[in-house]
Amino acid sequence: MNEAILERFRQSVEDEYRARTARSRTLFDEARDAIAGGVTRGTSFWRPYPIFVERGEGCYLIDADGNRYVDFNGNFTAALWGNDPPFLVEAIREAASRLLAAGAATASIGEWARLLRDRYPAVDLVRFCCSGTEAVMFGCRAARAASGRGKILKHRGSYHGTTDAMEADMPTSQGGIAPHAASDMIYADFWDLEECERLLREHRDELAGMLLNPIWFSRESGLLPALAGLARKQGVLVIADEVMSFRYAMGGGQEYFGFDADITVFGKSIGGGGLAVGAFGGREAILRLFSPLDNPSPVHHSGTFAANPITVAAGIAALRHATPELFARLNTLGERLRNGFRQTFERHGVRVGMRAEASLLLLRLGTLGLRYGAPEEGPAAEVKRLFGLELLNRGLFTPADAFIWAVSAPMSEAEIDQAVATVAEATRKFLPLFESVAPELLRS
Repeated sequence: MNEAILERFRQSVEDEYRARTARSRTLFDEARDAIAGGVTRGTSFWRPYPIFVERGEGCYLIDADGNRYVDFNGNFTAALWGNDPPFLVEAIREAASRLLAAGAATASIGEWARLLRDRYPAVDLVRFCCSGTEAVMFGCRAARAASGRGKILKHRGSYHGTTDAMEADMPTSQGGIAPHAASDMIYADFWDLEECERLLREHRDELAGMLLNPIWFSRESGLLPALAGLARKQGVLVIADEVMSFRYAMGGGQEYFGFDADITVFGKSIGGGGLAVGAFGGREAILRLFSPLDNPSPVHHSGTFAANPITVAAGIAALRHATPELFARLNTLGERLRNGFRQTFERHGVRVGMRAEASLLLLRLGTLGLRYGAPEEGPAAEVKRLFGLELLNRGLFTPADAFIWAVSAPMSEAEIDQAVATVAEATRKFLPLFESVAPELLRS
């Protein structure tokens, strides 16, 4: 490895980053006095320090130093309508002027539930919670209550929120996971149908549900309908994690890939992208297990801020603006983005892992792998970190190794073409570094 060229790139990229983001560095240092690590969610941290954002304008973010970025992260795909869209801000303002929260149901929850339910043929009833993590937890609880069985079959390394059971096999979880958490789970490579069929058959008397996250699959493979069919054959409930794939179509990943789930979990975009939100729904017989009208001892579900008036108002406004025309336009832009990236990396001989469907693209230099956010070490990891900083220096907001690219409603072909051109320029600049320090990032 050529240490000299790596150090030269590191100094050049980081010096420019520090010069552009001096105010963010000050805010980070001040925050570290009271916040462990300086930020309050792991995905918002990167080295040497993260930027601090002050405001959003459509598909742009403006940081504390006044730098303007095209926001291709979209709050990790949640901001489907961009940053602070006027219709959403007005809905939140109007709701907040009447009531922030109360220990009682409020008038609009039924409307929000119907707007969400009516998009998914397999969803008869829904209930709301406060995050995608909670939604997955309650979705699995529903499967256990309905089946009388205890275990969940999960795609090995797939991210489904931060409960211990869901993170027990994640390489990002280095401590604090309950020792028994993995005992509630069975792990499989969902890209291996033979393995999945064997595990479903061998453990059918233990399995309550199979948890599917559509973002890991391609429509052409036909794997998702096949997996759902295998589960049903063995009497195992299908749980669809639509937290991110909601943006694929009016009926989310289920419509896009052509399968139905028994239980569906939601988060992120269903509340407009800027508020803490989650929901779970499914077939009537399953969801009625939570109903005190139908059960003397219903499955327990509560939450102080679940379906609070502000989130309900934002959710109604967001779903009313989530039309078939919007999804079609976003998916067209998503196709333009992934085609542009593919051509760029092929032209320069760079090895990339890419999983791209609809308006969402998962991209990593080298290989994408099965695991969401898997930590990396060594020279290649440092090269990728510097490449991510380079994109920030060039005005593209894509943290976390440029892993998630999400198209949003305010974008046009201009922003897509800008991103492709910017990535191409950064790639050309980094080719000498790839060649001398991380040749594994190049195609042989």
